[in-house]
Amino acid sequence: MLKIILDTNLFKRKGLNTLEDYQLSNNFEILYDLISEGKIQDTEICVDQVALLEYIEQVSNWYVKNIVNDYDRIFKAIQNSYPAQKLYFKSKETFREEYKYELLESLKSRNIKIIEAIPTFQEGGVSIVKVIEKAIKDIPPFDKKHNKDLKDALISESVNTKADIDPGSMYVFITVNKDDFKDNIIEINNYKIECIHEKDPIIQIFDIINSYGSKVNDEVYYSELIRKERFNEDIKTFLESKILEGNYYDDVPVIKTQETGYMKGYDIIEFNRLRVKFYLLEGDAEHECGIEYDISTARYRILRRYINCLNDINEEICIDVF
Repeated sequence: MLKIILDTNLFKRKGLNTLEDYQLSNNFEILYDLISEGKIQDTEICVDQVALLEYIEQVSNWYVKNIVNDYDRIFKAIQNSYPAQKLYFKSKETFREEYKYELLESLKSRNIKIIEAIPTFQEGGVSIVKVIEKAIKDIPPFDKKHNKDLKDALISESVNTKADIDPGSMYVFITVNKDDFKDNIIEINNYKIECIHEKDPIIQIFDIINSYGSKVNDEVYYSELIRKERFNEDIKTFLESKILEGNYYDDVPVIKTQETGYMKGYDIIEFNRLRVKFYLLEGDAEHECGIEYDISTARYRILRRYINCLNDINEEICIDVF
């Protein structure tokens, strides 16, 4: 079994839709849904306890800044001229504990495994529980400026420890903070750290899952792949530099769109050769056009461009444009 652990920056939400919002990032929710539906095989998402507590602290700070403080600022500005009712909010500590409880219950109901870092019992010595709590909350001596490495180390070492006692699984920690983990020395064969770029994280995570021998459904993979902004840019450039200049259409064509951008489809012509199809609207007519890529390299080399249009006798023809 492949155990995928996302760093805080990959599963955290930027904000909440409501205060009772226990979903995580789109990246996390997409992966969870695909795994639950069986479209990603032999893979499980785990959440590191330290990363989760770090996220809860960030949400609590967001609550104070964007809900409590913003309301207090507005109330003070209008209280002398408008009879507004003073509202009283939960303290940060109360909100944090309630949010933590409900979030953990939500993850438990979804069967999301948590990699524990904090021991439930400790006899003697420095309290590791208090050390972690202070590090997460930036309480001195673990101040905001200096304790980042400590939190990252606690996350990595907790995964390392879990992998060590579970040799039958492969643990892969994925982060966009390459510099934070570049010096980690991992000596356990079934624990790896993978660093990705913050653009197109889902596709990069799919690639990592595939590289470790688990399977992402091809339809899911390619459908997500063609959402990359690279393809939209290539289509726009193709339209402006080739199609409009070529005068292949009686009317100026426009690209058919949907809520997420251009309407696109795909074909796999052969191994590592992808055809991205898009559609031009010319009055009432709709024409398929496309760009074919070699996707064996990260730069996705363009191999062919083509357009469909009507000829002089109103028959649809295909024209290659290189």
